[in-house]
Amino acid sequence: MNTKTINQIDSNVNYFDLNQNNLPNSQYRGKRILDISFSLILIVIFIPFFILVPILIYLFDEKQIFFIHERIGLNGKPFQMYKFKSMKNSLKIFEFDDNGDLIKNNSSITHLGKFLRKTSIDEIPQLFNVIKGDMSLVGPRPLIREVANVNIKQSEYRTNVKPGLTGLWQINNRIKYNLDDMIDYDIEYIEKQSIWLDLKIILLTVPSVISMKGAV
Repeated sequence: MNTKTINQIDSNVNYFDLNQNNLPNSQYRGKRILDISFSLILIVIFIPFFILVPILIYLFDEKQIFFIHERIGLNGKPFQMYKFKSMKNSLKIFEFDDNGDLIKNNSSITHLGKFLRKTSIDEIPQLFNVIKGDMSLVGPRPLIREVANVNIKQSEYRTNVKPGLTGLWQINNRIKYNLDDMIDYDIEYIEKQSIWLDLKIILLTVPSVISMKGAV
């Protein structure tokens, strides 16, 4: 996939100043090429899931197939993030205890949703967010506005780069979902980011997802 094709796909995407992503222009283009190429390949590989999962959700859990929710993206700009629906119609998107740890086995998660989350299959539709330019394959996880507003300074720093499907937290500390730990890993990624680090994280994400440790 050449640079001309990438520019055509990105023609309607309003990118943040490249310098504020801490990446040289050439590496930023390489990251975008990596995002689109891998996403297209994965979408083809996951075609059976795009057919089977919606049927199962419709038949056994909810009539609504996709969960579309506003998240905070690049430069603090909100976008609509896609997931397979894994929760009952509830206003409680996340529940945290007093220590900032995510409460697992949330009662609003459907029976099928527990499996989709455990295997990370519910995240597959976000590949289209990557194609659109809302997200990257690697980057800080996109937070809901209420959580992002907890610490404005950290939130602004995190949104200097695109949110991602996976990141340092997912491959290092996925077994314990603590908001502060996740943000620390996100900040570490922003400070060290490179195309080579992205490739390493993508490769290490595979065994992390297969192991299903810490998935909620």
